[in-house]
Amino acid sequence: MTEPSRPARLWYQSFVHPTEQRPYIERLQGLLDRAAGPGIRFEVHGLDPPDHLFHPLTEFRCAAQTIRNALEAERASAKFIGRLVSRKRS
Repeated sequence: MTEPSRPARLWYQSFVHPTEQRPYIERLQGLLDRAAGPGIRFEVHGLDPPDHLFHPLTEFRCAAQTIRNALEAERASAKFIGRLVSRKRS
């Protein structure tokens, strides 16, 4: 008898707070669920505290959280996907 395969887990890292921005997180999760192919499961994760300010120190703090989360994703046998952002810096 063949064991059913488990779906591939993809950890999507957002830089917003998971509770403060719950509508966004839920909408993003729904979009990814619809886009996922068979055998793929996206898991959206936020940051606490989130990226509220576009300042180098905030970016550094969020990067440290993101690295910790990438290591957690690896321990949980998930593949890690970071957010993609294009923003103009002054």
